[in-house]
Amino acid sequence: MSERGETVEETTEQHRPAETAQGWRLVFSLAFVALGIVLALLGALLDLPLGARIALITLGGALILGFGFVVFAAIPVFAAGTGLRPEEWIALERRDLDREAGVVTIDRVYSQGRLKPCAKTSRQRRRVPLRQRVRDALEAVPPRLDSPLLFPAARGGHIDLEKFRHREWAPALRAAGLPHRRIYDLRHTYATWSLAAGVDLFTLSRRMGASLAMIDATYGHLAPDADERERGLLDAFDVGRARAV
Repeated sequence: MSERGETVEETTEQHRPAETAQGWRLVFSLAFVALGIVLALLGALLDLPLGARIALITLGGALILGFGFVVFAAIPVFAAGTGLRPEEWIALERRDLDREAGVVTIDRVYSQGRLKPCAKTSRQRRRVPLRQRVRDALEAVPPRLDSPLLFPAARGGHIDLEKFRHREWAPALRAAGLPHRRIYDLRHTYATWSLAAGVDLFTLSRRMGASLAMIDATYGHLAPDADERERGLLDAFDVGRARAV
């Protein structure tokens, strides 16, 4: 029996629909990848007319790459919703997510082709809450059996940021009719939205893994009505103390 009066069986039953849905997404995704591999092999090995072989290989490749498109589609939502640096979200593994608590833990980075742990005293080592929009985007990404990474590249390894920028990011911006923006700008989007939502600079500095001085210098001017908000908090505190006396 839990503290809320729920039995273990009741709690387990509540989680089964989500687990079942994710399981089916994984099955269908793997089936599409397997079908893509089969079609590509048939196109490459069978003695067919050239046009038919090209069609099979093209269709097979599209099915295989479709898996990657699902993964890549979640990246902008995740990056803008958490404020992680590119080298941080590229290094994430599924075990870094605590879906029950709704947080992600950052303790390693992938930079210049190398995976590096964050120093124990580094501000980069932190936990960041996952808002519902981010959690929904992650739920749509089926896990790959051949990779522990949260956002694996097409072959299962770490994403090459330069290749991602030229092959996926820039073409997606052009297709959407948007002016060019850096991938890193998603981190600025997170900071701007957080301040607009009322998150204070100290909390924001912890979530972004940066010093308070840097956050204040870069984003302090965006804090909405900071003076009024502070005055209101102090006035409310003074009123409370006066009533207590």
